[in-house]
Amino acid sequence: MVALYAARIRYWAKSVEQAHLFGNSPGEDDEPWELPFQKRAARVYRVALPSDYLEGLCAVFLGCSLTMEDHAIPGSLSGDWKIVLSYLANASEAIAAEFDFDLFPTWEDPSGSPDPTTPAVVRFDLLASFVTSEGVRRLRDAAANVAQSLVQDNSTDAPLSELQLEIISDLAHGDRVIDIARARGYSTRSLYRELAAVWSILGVANRQQGISMAAENGWLD
Repeated sequence: MVALYAARIRYWAKSVEQAHLFGNSPGEDDEPWELPFQKRAARVYRVALPSDYLEGLCAVFLGCSLTMEDHAIPGSLSGDWKIVLSYLANASEAIAAEFDFDLFPTWEDPSGSPDPTTPAVVRFDLLASFVTSEGVRRLRDAAANVAQSLVQDNSTDAPLSELQLEIISDLAHGDRVIDIARARGYSTRSLYRELAAVWSILGVANRQQGISMAAENGWLD
């Protein structure tokens, strides 16, 4: 679960970087993982995202941060680990405060918490106006390094099954959905449903973003 959410943070940071590239002026905050930025972001989320989605996300962020606190930190990742842990903990605190969520009575374990589906529209243009290009780049690199380390660690589970990763690999190689479905024993409609579930797990909106995330995090052969 932590590997998955580190990968989602990387995707979040990359989306903010793209907003900068598309002409949205950077802001002045160079530590988007710290609480001041997360409080501003929570106010954006209030007007842009459903509260039930945010409550689920908040609970998972909290659980992942607690898991990271208990996990042995790889020596070479100490700085990156701290950044990702701070992002998860501070985002959870800021969202809970903004929406008056009470998380601890319902929290049990990240592996048992429902995985919230990412809404199609996140206002990355507004978030980009708060943060410097260097700050969001540092967050992206930290999240990528943590996600890759955890996926390679035999003590943690990859965010997707072997079959799901094989299907993404087929798509990355240019295979058509109808051909993948036939080869792997799905109906075309069933495979589209499976892909929708995969994109939901990864927190991406479409095939291109899903393939990109999987490739950039080293999940494909």
